[in-house]
Amino acid sequence: MKKIKETEKGFYGCYWPVEGAKSALIAMIGDDCEDFLARSAVKWAQKKFGISVLTLSPTKKDYGHHNLPVETVGAGIAYLKNHGIEKFL
Repeated sequence: MKKIKETEKGFYGCYWPVEGAKSALIAMIGDDCEDFLARSAVKWAQKKFGISVLTLSPTKKDYGHHNLPVETVGAGIAYLKNHGIEKFL
């Protein structure tokens, strides 16, 4: 699985692209954007639906309960639009 890690685009996350995909899932799973739980979700979504995935996390290895500000999710959507994604799940 190809991964692009982003930390300075208004969010902390990893983009897992699928060649030619126009849809993407925004997942806020686990403690880090590339931990086991996040990788498992990416693998499942890509295999089942053939979509790209953006995994978001508040910060690296944030083990507390968290909510992401709407601005963070908005920055993730703008990032995906810049990568040719048209539909968000």
